[in-house]
Amino acid sequence: MKILVLNCGSSTLKFQLIETAATPRSTADDVKLARGIVDRIGGASSLRFEAVGSAAEQESAAVRDHEEAVGKVIEWLNSHPQLRLFNAVGHRVVHGGDRFTSSVYIDEQVIDALDSLCEIAPLHNPASVSGIRAARSVLGAAMPMVAAFDTSFHRTLLEHAFTYAIPYELSAKHGIRRYGFHGLAHQYSVLRYKRANGNR
Repeated sequence: MKILVLNCGSSTLKFQLIETAATPRSTADDVKLARGIVDRIGGASSLRFEAVGSAAEQESAAVRDHEEAVGKVIEWLNSHPQLRLFNAVGHRVVHGGDRFTSSVYIDEQVIDALDSLCEIAPLHNPASVSGIRAARSVLGAAMPMVAAFDTSFHRTLLEHAFTYAIPYELSAKHGIRRYGFHGLAHQYSVLRYKRANGNR
């Protein structure tokens, strides 16, 4: 299975195209087919795309927003016959709030819910929502897409660990709590450590 992974940052779009084994034993079974970045979105952007095993292709262009950046990535993939066909898209999303505690299949209701979470991650979630909408627009709603959340790894924090030292009523009213970030990186590190030590 080939999966396009999109990571929309506040002013960047990074991607990888990964082929996963039918029955993976470890992440070492995954094959990276392509990768790239659109940097400084919203101004004089730089684009660097690379099919693994080939020289990187670089250019400068004005890229207005994340929707245009996603379009550039998919246009580049489509220009390479060996890269144009993939089976699903994964989106990294910084903040899932209390609603999303694990990865979720994306539909219109999920997109609306993600839109409502933009106020708690105003630099990153709007970019992710924009990227998701762009991918669905270009690839069609039939393309399976999943959102994976940086906050989901830390969802089991105990109340005394996620509560800030502010009046409790204020926390409850505004949903102010510690969520924990960079969870996908933490999860990956834990899985790699576990596999390196015989799944102990």
